[in-house]
Formats: sequence, C-alpha cells, structure tokens
Amino acid sequence: MTLNLRPAQRRILDYREGKLAISAVPGAGKTFILTHLAVRLVRDLGVSPKQILILTYMRSAAANFKGRIASALAEQGLTAYGLQAMTIHAFCLSILKRHQAAHGNDSEGERPLVVLTEIEQRRILVDGMRRFEQEVDPEGAWRKRYASNREGHDPQEAAAGNARRLISAAKHFRMDAARLDALLGESQPEVPFLYRHYLAAQQKDGLVDFDDQVQRAITLLKTDPDLLDFFHRRYSFVLEDEAQDSTPSQHELISVLTDRGWGGSGNLVRVGDPNQAITTTFTFNDPAFFRDFCRALEAQGRHERMDESSRSAGTVIDLANALVEVTGTHPVPEVATAFAAQAIRAATAGRPNPEPHGPPTWKVYASPDEERERVLLSVRSFLREHPQATAAVLLYRNADVKRYAETARALKIPLFEGGLRSVSTYDTLKVLDGFLDLLARSGSGAETTFRGLVQAWLEHRHQETPSTAGGWAAPETAKRFLKETPLASLVYPEFDLPPRRPPALAEQDYGAILTVAGYLRQLLDARHLPAEELLPLIAESFFADPDAPLIAAKALRAARRQLALADPAPGNPWEGIRREFAQLRAAAKRGELLSQDPTLAKPEPGQLQVLTMHRSKGAEFEAVWLPALGFGPWGNNSDFPWMGPQAYVGDVAPLMAETAIRRGSRDGLPPKAVLEAEAKAAMIGERLRLLYVGITRAERALHLSCSYAREGGEPAPRHLLFLASRCAAPDGRP
Repeated sequence: MTLNLRPAQRRILDYREGKLAISAVPGAGKTFILTHLAVRLVRDLGVSPKQILILTYMRSAAANFKGRIASALAEQGLTAYGLQAMTIHAFCLSILKRHQAAHGNDSEGERPLVVLTEIEQRRILVDGMRRFEQEVDPEGAWRKRYASNREGHDPQEAAAGNARRLISAAKHFRMDAARLDALLGESQPEVPFLYRHYLAAQQKDGLVDFDDQVQRAITLLKTDPDLLDFFHRRYSFVLEDEAQDSTPSQHELISVLTDRGWGGSGNLVRVGDPNQAITTTFTFNDPAFFRDFCRALEAQGRHERMDESSRSAGTVIDLANALVEVTGTHPVPEVATAFAAQAIRAATAGRPNPEPHGPPTWKVYASPDEERERVLLSVRSFLREHPQATAAVLLYRNADVKRYAETARALKIPLFEGGLRSVSTYDTLKVLDGFLDLLARSGSGAETTFRGLVQAWLEHRHQETPSTAGGWAAPETAKRFLKETPLASLVYPEFDLPPRRPPALAEQDYGAILTVAGYLRQLLDARHLPAEELLPLIAESFFADPDAPLIAAKALRAARRQLALADPAPGNPWEGIRREFAQLRAAAKRGELLSQDPTLAKPEPGQLQVLTMHRSKGAEFEAVWLPALGFGPWGNNSDFPWMGPQAYVGDVAPLMAETAIRRGSRDGLPPKAVLEAEAKAAMIGERLRLLYVGITRAERALHLSCSYAREGGEPAPRHLLFLASRCAAPDGRP
C-alpha cells in the first residue's frame, strides 16, 4: 500500500503506543488518517482487530470507518473481524448490557433496556406538569414564569423543555432529586417535582436516556472490577474521532477506559478540530478537554497538527483564515479565543487543491424573499453551466431550509431530498390521530376528520403542485362535496361505484378523496388486527415512506408505556392510544421519534442540497451559498452576532439554574447581567465557528449574502462586513 502522505500524516503513521493528540483543520483527512492508523496497527504491529475500538459521535461515521478499514485490510489479505467502531452512546449501552448479562438473576437486569427519545422525554414531562399543577400548584402560579405572547406557545411544553435541560444537567453532574430540590425548590419548584416524576417513570418501565447510558457506564466500570478488567483486556487501543465534541462525562469515561492509573493500556489517539465545535451552547460538549489534551502532550512531542487541507481552493481557505483572524481582534477575551490558532494551509502532497471558479462573492438584497429567489436562480444557472457539480445552500434556521427547498422545487432545480425528511413524526402522528379518531368514535365530526386526512394526503403526495389551502385545488367545492356526500358511500360505495364527480370538483381533489376513502376501508376491514400491525400498515400505505411505519410502531410503544403510568384509559382501547398519540404529537413539534444522523449521503452530480450549517459538518460541495447573514427581522438581533446587543439568549433564569447545578450550590453565583454576558459570549463564539464550518464546506465556489431594507445602520455585523471586504465586488446598499 503506497500512500502519498503529507509530513504530519507520515509522523502520525509512525505511532506505536501511548497517547497521541491530532488537531486537524477541515478537509485535512481525519477519517483517512484514523483508517490507515488502524490498518497499520493490524498489519505492521500485529495488533488483533478485536483489540481496537474506534469511538465516534455519529453512527454513519462508525459504519464508514468499519467499511474503509475492512476494505484496506482485505486488499492485503487480512481481516478486520472483531474491530469495533461505534458511537460513544452505543459503547456505553454495550457496557450496560454486559453488566445485565452477568447479573441475569436480578429482576431489573432481566428487562431489556429501552432508550428514550427526546419526544418521549417531553411527553413524560408534560404529563408531570399536569400532575404538578393538580397536586402542588392548583392556582397555576408556575404559568407566569413561562408566559409568552408568541403564537402557538404552550406553557406546559415550555416548562417541560426547561426541565429536560436541567434534569440532563442534574444527571450529568450527578445530582439527586433531594439536592436539586434544595437548589431549585424555591425558585423553580416544578423542576425537582418533574425530576422525581421522570425518574419514577424510568424506574417503572426500565427506561434509560442518553445521560443515563454514560453515567451508568462510568459507575459500573468504576465499581465492578471484573467488568473494568474485561474492557481493559478487550481493547488495547482506543481511537477517538471528533474529540472536540467530548463532554465532561465522556472525557471521564475514556480516561477510565484507557488510563494506566485505572489499569488501562494507556494507548489513546484523539483526533479533533476545536474550531468546528458547534454544539457547545445547547449540549455539554466542551472543546476545552481536547485543547487541554493537546497542550498536555505538546511538551512530549506527541501533538501533531494536521493543518494541510486539499478540500478547498485557495480563495476559500483565505476567507476561512480571515474569519479566524478577525475573531482574534474581538474586544471580549472569551470570543477572541473562540478559535484555536491553527490556520489552514494548502496541501503539499496527496490530492491537490481544486482550482476556484472565481473569488468568493458578497451580495446584498432588498428583502429575504428577493434574496431567496435570486440565490436560487444563481444556483440554477451554476448547475446548468456545471451539470457534474454539486451545490449546497447552507442556512442557520430549519424554517429557512424549508422555504428554500420549496422555492427550489418551484424553480425546477434538481433537489437532493436525502437531507430532508419526507415524513416527520408530527405529520405521521397527525394522520394516525385522524384514523384513530374514526376508529374510536363515529357520527358527528367524521366528515371533518376525513376532510383533514384528505388534506394531509394532498400535502404529502402532491408537494410539487402549487395550490391553495394546503393542497386543495378547489377547497370550497371539495369541502361542499364532502359535506353533502355520506362518508359510508365513499368508503363502501354501492356496487363498488364511487359517487359521481360534480363538474366543479377538481380531478385532483376527487382522486385524493377516493384514495383516502380506500385507505379508510382498508383500515375498517382490518380493524381486527392488533394495533402493532394495523398502525404501521396505515402509515406505510398513506405515506409510501419507509420511515412512516417505523414511526408508527415506535409511537405505539411509547403510548402504551405512557398509558401504564396514566389514569385508566376509556373503555374503547383506541381512544386511549389516540389520547397518547395526541400528546406525543404535541411534543413532536420539537423533535423526532426516529433519530437522524446528521451525516448525509452525497447528492448526485447536478443536484442542490439545502440544509442547516449544523448538519453540513463533514460534507463538501463544489459550490456553496451562505445566505441570510445579516440582521434578522428583530432589529439588531443576528443569527451570527458580533457584539452582545446583537445576540439573544432568552430567559436568564434557566442559565442561573444550570450554573447552580454545575457548581452544586447557589452560593457565589454571578449576577444575572454577568451570567447573561457570559452566555452571549459563548453564543457568539459558537456561531463564529458555525460560520467557519459553512465556509469550509466549499471546494471551488463560495457566495455569501444578506438582505437589507432599513434606513441607516449596517446590513450585517462587523465581522461579516470584514468578510465582505475580502470578497469580490460587494454590492452597495440598495
């Protein structure tokens, strides 16, 4: 195997044992180097594949490592059998399961572990809020803390979301309910109440969440010598990818697994890029641990910097380095140090850097609507000129992703749909709720429910047909037809002949009505089937999407778990399930029952991919557009702020509570103003790194833009205007 290696890569592949830190810039080849390091351990040093553990933060990355290593070893007549590549949480789950297998006589150990999704967590907590209001606060004083005039705001959902974050913090920092009560019982009494409610639900049904997996794994390794000895003997070499995303608990886990003080081998290789740490403000991920690891090994000559990248043209690299440069001038020290001092350099070996299509550009548009249309017209022109290229529009907000995708379809731009869910948990549960409504009760309201199902059908099967009223071609005519036509004659027509189509009823609407009526007939004919078979069948036939039946099955399991905790269900079993589905659907506004790996399959040549910058990490495209970089519709607020007044952190009370949990005490907490300033500095630093990720996805072309329609002021924060000055021919203000 002959490799054209860069100097840092050659030094890394000379590794034999001990600790090694590798800080790598975007496109430096982190996957490449870890793959070939694992191959070298097996081929040249005689390490058994079974002794190698690769820890990642995404399932797709784990599968990618396994496939690449297996292929490279197979070319040399060797096998990768036994090599493990898995996510941190999957590894923790393997520890828990091994402990259970060794203690099978324990009643709890005999139950299979069920990992809760975010939606299920929220569902349990919303139920807990009802109980809190009934048992502790019947006057509803808690609602004042979660009041908002925002459309669609649900105080119970807001309280559940706040509690979920604080419960995660309590578990992360190993705080029990009594201690949490002492800290927050006066200021936020619902939080310790919900913590106890949540723990009771978990204990009753043997449920675990992601925090439990890591914490229990650490506890078991520290308290069960036989278990710890097994994993020490099992894995002699641990390779960690994306090490900048390690949490305090994950850092502790890896230390117990590898440090010689715990009996480990001491063989640990950590690869990461602290400049791509983009989840620090809404998770407990902290690049400080990886930075400290790198500093500690620097003096020993065991820190390698992979600063050469072949992904992007020199013009793109220069703009990314310019962002790091201007950040270092920030007046707030916490922001000025948001980036590690590691500039990207062009590659000296291996794949050469691509030639640019032109310099990066910056444009200013009069409105968000104009910006969206003009950006996508530019994308369409690019793809017509370069039919073998891939393009991406990267945005901060999910709502913008949806809008850009809809406009791209209207403009007939070939759109890669792999990054967009064709069916969501919320949509699936909405449809199943309608069918369950017809199962649980009939008579009055049945036509309205049926009309909603037809509308959902039109929305999900005819997205390419622009129409009014959410999918109806002629909504008033269709509604009148449904109102005047008995539902029975649609579902069970005489002589199998459907009612005649009135001339005014559009063919699209008539066809959709008959199609959904057929599904309803299928449902009624199969209502004898158990719910485990019937609900996935409905979801699959309605959506024609492989995710839909999986969502239905998982929702049913979650609903039945919740029914076991709730008040007695009505006599009709479908009504109880429907009630829980409605609650799950409310929680699904902010999450999915099916986890989705942010690492996506690559689009085909000639396709556009629209996604958030967070989900673009690890991807690369020939041309990238970064729109919506100016101030938002709320005056001085910006998704990519430079100074504190441009940033918005919301309610400071949860920050105070989380800080108290981290410290284990309310004594000495900083004033709210100080804490808010710290939170804003952390947000600004993370958003700068997120913009850096967006820029470094581009290979040969990069286009930045904003919209601006106000008198006076600036169209974008200072650092973005600095980047604009480094781009070609920036437009003036409109």
